[in-house]
Amino acid sequence: MLCIRINLTPEIRIEQAILNVGVDLPEYVTKLTVIGTITNDDCGFISRNMRETLQELDLSEASFEGNEIPDCAFWGCIGLTTVIIPDSVVKIGNYAFSFCTALVSVNIPDSVANIGCEAFSGCTNLAYIAIPASVTVIGNGIVHPMSSFKNCPARITVHPDNHVYKIENGRLRNKVPVNIKVKLTPETGLEQALKQRKINNPQLLKKLTISGRFTQSDFDYIRANMSENLQVLEIREIPFDKKAIPDISFKDFLKLERVNMYKVIVNIDGLRDGGSEISTTIIFV
Repeated sequence: MLCIRINLTPEIRIEQAILNVGVDLPEYVTKLTVIGTITNDDCGFISRNMRETLQELDLSEASFEGNEIPDCAFWGCIGLTTVIIPDSVVKIGNYAFSFCTALVSVNIPDSVANIGCEAFSGCTNLAYIAIPASVTVIGNGIVHPMSSFKNCPARITVHPDNHVYKIENGRLRNKVPVNIKVKLTPETGLEQALKQRKINNPQLLKKLTISGRFTQSDFDYIRANMSENLQVLEIREIPFDKKAIPDISFKDFLKLERVNMYKVIVNIDGLRDGGSEISTTIIFV
């Protein structure tokens, strides 16, 4: 069993750091402790050269660029049994630990807010995962959160102070709905329809589908209450009064990825500007 401790600097990356401690063949390392900032390239080196033999990865004294574990960072590291994630990490990337089939122990620190899509899928030996109160997004926030733990038999617990997720009948679930369909009428606008569905926190919705009727006041309600987290908006087969076609502007929507419009007439002022790298796709059918 070969255990090493390495220091990373901007000039010394993981391959050189391993050589600096007298190890010519990284595939013989079974326990690795890292100090310093880990880059995406460092993760790639581990995945390519140590995926079958590295068993323990201690990152408690390390950090990641942007405080995010990159997508696919340790994908397929089939020898890995234990990982200690640093308490500076705010996001675990998509597929970060997918198919680490020997993984039995991993900590999710209180700093983590986002666990990516299928981050632990295929971890067939993982026995236990504790979701801290800090986690507000699992997967893409729309599909069932268990998709991040697909084919993973781990017993999952959620901190009681987590306001987004819970354990129900042994499965990880959303405390409040994030995907809602409503049919509006002349008597029932969007705000009232959501209250009837007992949606008291519309700002947490990720996907909203509207049919039946859609007015300017309905869109203004969406903009005022859902612009921070809404990712998908669907508007379906609405017979507009041509004298009252709503003006729609997405300039202030921070996370909106897709707008689907089916047999709809609207005036679109434009997409939101600034503050987000997400591009919005608008589909008319």
